[in-house]
Amino acid sequence: MSRRTGSRALLAISLTVVAAVVLIIALRRTRSPAITDKSLSAASPKRPRADGKVTLTGTVRDFETHAVPAVEVMFRGAAGDVFAPTQSDGTYSIALPAGTYRVAVRGESVMSVGLADRMRLPELPSSEIAGVPDEALMLRLDAATDLEGVDLEVVATWKIFGRVLNPDGMPLPGTVVRADVDTAQVVASPIAPTLRPVLGTDSAVTDRDGKFLLRVPPGEYSFAAYHPKFGIVHDVDQETVNGAIEHTIFLARGCIVSGRVVDALGQPAGDGAIELQSDFSENDFGPTGRVEADGTFRWVTNATTPVTLRAWPWASPPSATETLACTDGAVFDKVELKLPEAAPDLEGVLVDAGGELVPFAYLDVSPLDLGGVGQQERTDGEGTWRVYRVRAGRYAVRAHAMGRGFVAETVRSPGRGIKLVLPGVGRLEGTTTVLETGSFALTRIVCEDARREVPRALDRRLVVVRGGRFVVEDLPACNLTAIASWHDQHVVVAVTIPPNGTAITELALGSAH
Repeated sequence: MSRRTGSRALLAISLTVVAAVVLIIALRRTRSPAITDKSLSAASPKRPRADGKVTLTGTVRDFETHAVPAVEVMFRGAAGDVFAPTQSDGTYSIALPAGTYRVAVRGESVMSVGLADRMRLPELPSSEIAGVPDEALMLRLDAATDLEGVDLEVVATWKIFGRVLNPDGMPLPGTVVRADVDTAQVVASPIAPTLRPVLGTDSAVTDRDGKFLLRVPPGEYSFAAYHPKFGIVHDVDQETVNGAIEHTIFLARGCIVSGRVVDALGQPAGDGAIELQSDFSENDFGPTGRVEADGTFRWVTNATTPVTLRAWPWASPPSATETLACTDGAVFDKVELKLPEAAPDLEGVLVDAGGELVPFAYLDVSPLDLGGVGQQERTDGEGTWRVYRVRAGRYAVRAHAMGRGFVAETVRSPGRGIKLVLPGVGRLEGTTTVLETGSFALTRIVCEDARREVPRALDRRLVVVRGGRFVVEDLPACNLTAIASWHDQHVVVAVTIPPNGTAITELALGSAH
């Protein structure tokens, strides 16, 4: 197993699905008939008012296209959050300064959901982000002019009631609880990835009685929990209380390991992964925790046998291993994991089309020859990337930076002075066969190439259609695929976006006559 590619297992808690989250009625594939620098002659939009504001109107609907009244549409912009209530017919209207916004809906019985990307590194639930909106999951709306038909879809809310108890059965206030989608239930489909609430309601902090309430879309979930004095989830019970199912989470004392990661000179290392050795091979490690930016870490387990850990921060070699005799209630603090002096097998820089270095961008490294091991890496603050512990041979390296583009190159290990250049962005213009005025969601935007690597979602857009035409700006210049969704219709889009150019396509979206 390669570093940073494993996944943690949690106790699965099944929730009865009371409504389908997504009904896939049609899945059609469309390719751009031509690519050109000439723009479509779109209908003339209204310009911003003298005060620089634009008016946005639309309707909130559920997946059965029913209008949803008495909810709020949230527009998150540079100046903060602004809310627009929906009327009895599900419509709303709001005047905002022209600009780019992240959009979501909040309500008591419905929610906005996003297609979550795979987690780079495992992490414990954090009180800092419990109940905090996740902008990466929210739809992006570019509002430079008045827009009509800015429609949004929501799903039903499933409420998870529960409480957290310590091993002695006493309530545990201040515990952070998170509902994680049971990954075994995720279907391998381009339009059935993990759904998460965009407003962060899948995590919460328990009150003084140890109680919590999570709001999630219908599905199957497992629980993760964090308390500074205890280990991880040991068991979960279910009972019916006042007609509602309540989950009782029992935390074990567990085995708690904490300390710091240092470099060869004894200085704190940067952030990255804590890895656990498997039972299969002395060289087989997988990510199981996280190193913080200051080099500190905290790792917990229910294991009652010896465990072997190592640290692998970004752009560094892995540390020496540490074997600890874990038992229930054992605490190992001040554990120091030291990085060795080592030379990287691959080293280079990531720059944009203008030659500027790109810091803190992720790279995926995939072997093209037998025996190679895939890895994830990240550029440092100066745009330099380094990969350690890869065998000699060919590797595909992919990198993306928002607003700067996507690059995929084949490199050979060992290699030095490799320069990866992001080509920039372009635009997509097109028409809809039936939809005259309204909007659709453009999600699962990924750049494809000839290599078989795990695609990574790049962005989510809310695209407005006016006169049967639409424009999407700032898409990465690459062979791009995405999902265009309108109500229960889902179309796979496949186009080539040229740098600083325009791709043209037609989408079969809209009500059937």
